[in-house]
Amino acid sequence: MSQRAIKLSLPPAHFFTAPVNISRAIPAPPTTSPFYISPSLFTKLLDKRIPLTIAIVYAVSVHILNSYASKTKPPTPYAFAKTRAFHYFVIAHNLFLAIYSGWTFVGIVTTLSRTIPAISSDEGFVGTVHGLCKIREDNGSGLWQEGLAFYGWLFYLSKFYEVVDTAIILAKGKKSSLLQTCRF
Repeated sequence: MSQRAIKLSLPPAHFFTAPVNISRAIPAPPTTSPFYISPSLFTKLLDKRIPLTIAIVYAVSVHILNSYASKTKPPTPYAFAKTRAFHYFVIAHNLFLAIYSGWTFVGIVTTLSRTIPAISSDEGFVGTVHGLCKIREDNGSGLWQEGLAFYGWLFYLSKFYEVVDTAIILAKGKKSSLLQTCRF
């Protein structure tokens, strides 16, 4: 019986260097979505300047508005936040977000079920892992083409709308929590 020695060493240095000419192309809008998305709008809204600008304006605004938040116990809401219209707006806002979240969840689960074979299928665990990894397939059956791009893009856009949650909290005279915004 021969003995073999196991030699452990660090990988070569070139494993830790990034390729020089990587272009991070924005993928095309999904072709299988419940409604049409203009390719130019899809690309423009994924431009990094849009979320960065919105995030900076949002964080600075909330930081400033938090300093004006009611310091009374319990917090004193602004006059418009005591109106029936505001109350119904908050209900409609929350209902919209709940319906949207449920719709997105069903859409993503449907996309995953169309694209990823069950572990109990003939393809087994390997097929399931391959299904999770095949983002874009030449035959059009990848997660991206089947709808993940569409639902992912809408989820991304919904984060901008959720700024309204913070506005509602501030209107009620409360301070925005760290969960809603960052502190400087």
